[in-house]
Amino acid sequence: MLTINGFANAFNVGAIALVLVMSLIVARSYALPFFKAWVSGYAMVLLYVGLPLFFSLDEPRAPIAFLEAFLILVQAGFFFQVGFLLQGRKIEAPLLICLTAAYLLSIALLLAGISPKTVAVIPFLFSVASSFFLGYLFIFKLKFFQGLTSSFWMGLPFLLVFSSSLVYPFMPLDRHWIGFSFATVMHLLLGTGMIVFILEESKKTVERLSEEKLCLEKEKVLLQGKQIEALEEADRLKDEFLGAISHELRSPLTVITGYSEILFEISKEPDQIEHLEKVQQATLRLRRMVDDLFDFVKLENRALKFEKDLEDLCEIVAESAESYELQARKMGLTLEMHLPAEEIFTYVDAVKISQVITNLLDNAFKFSPKGGRVSLFLRETQGEARFEISDEGIGIPSGEQDKIFSRFYQVRGGYQRQHEGAGLGLTIAEAIVTAHGGSIGVKSEEGQGSRFWFTLPAPKDEAANPLPCESY
Repeated sequence: MLTINGFANAFNVGAIALVLVMSLIVARSYALPFFKAWVSGYAMVLLYVGLPLFFSLDEPRAPIAFLEAFLILVQAGFFFQVGFLLQGRKIEAPLLICLTAAYLLSIALLLAGISPKTVAVIPFLFSVASSFFLGYLFIFKLKFFQGLTSSFWMGLPFLLVFSSSLVYPFMPLDRHWIGFSFATVMHLLLGTGMIVFILEESKKTVERLSEEKLCLEKEKVLLQGKQIEALEEADRLKDEFLGAISHELRSPLTVITGYSEILFEISKEPDQIEHLEKVQQATLRLRRMVDDLFDFVKLENRALKFEKDLEDLCEIVAESAESYELQARKMGLTLEMHLPAEEIFTYVDAVKISQVITNLLDNAFKFSPKGGRVSLFLRETQGEARFEISDEGIGIPSGEQDKIFSRFYQVRGGYQRQHEGAGLGLTIAEAIVTAHGGSIGVKSEEGQGSRFWFTLPAPKDEAANPLPCESY
């Protein structure tokens, strides 16, 4: 029977496997020179992190301890190689000599009867050095995902997860689950970074082909038709690729969510519960991003289906808001609902409308300061239901309010960069509202907060309602 350490490490191994799978997918789709070394390095990580699930590493002169030291140093070598390749250089011979010397020293100490836990500090030092080297490049030198996005999704998680490995030899065995839980969250962020990388690369490809198309139109070149076909093919491949990724990520995320809930139920110590809540929150954020990707691909292919039925909008709004009450308390926010006394019935897809409300609540919570107020309003006027959500956040510049519903668009500004996402939530919300025959918009002033709204038809005559099942 697995202990809590075993469960936590199993989640950690699953998160590493997820990053490895994402890396393999990206490596097959983009011929970048460093990805082979990156994949090889993460394969080494998967092997040596998985060793404690099957073998004991505490016995003096244990053969498995020699393998662990070898795997850690090989992983460090591959990550150093990634850093050199990113700079267009080859790995230097003195570094390889140092790695070899470190392994020989580890062997000598293990044969001398030194504890494997103590000896592991030597290879872990090289692993930490490689993470600092690569993390520094991701944060300060390389701008894969538009500056600070690369720092958040790749640089910081990479630096933190591998530098924290140096703590394991000095941490009590019964507390290793804390490190494993932290590593799981960091690896999930790295996996998300791979998704962001794919989105950015796809976006750049489409934009580049669009610019080429415009140039060909201006120059009246005969190859215009072929360029348009290439653009459409790139867009189709992007949709297929994102659809496949979204589908494949749902299964491991479901497993992680399920096991974290099991751990949450059996955990009794407050610090255990707190860390498991962080794991669940990180998994939920990643799950929402995957769902947004999945819906975006369907929107692009006009394949998003709606199952409409006669629903009470008051109930949909109340249920959507209730799921945010705990989060509001934790963030020090006040969440208010202002609903009419009478029900507002109309034909809608309750799940999709709840998704719109959730996306708007996410934005409101994201940009509201501690002690702020988030207010929801619902009313019916002249055969139309109007929903509004206001916050006391930083607001949106007037010049950007007409752009925020565009796909992948991010509002510029230092505060916003702390909360970057895929830029698809409002795009999906607009598509859902439009498919219901409604409209959506925003009123905002910088420093004065924002008020998002959307309307839906709510005719008294049921015959005027849309058909129960539609596609968009």
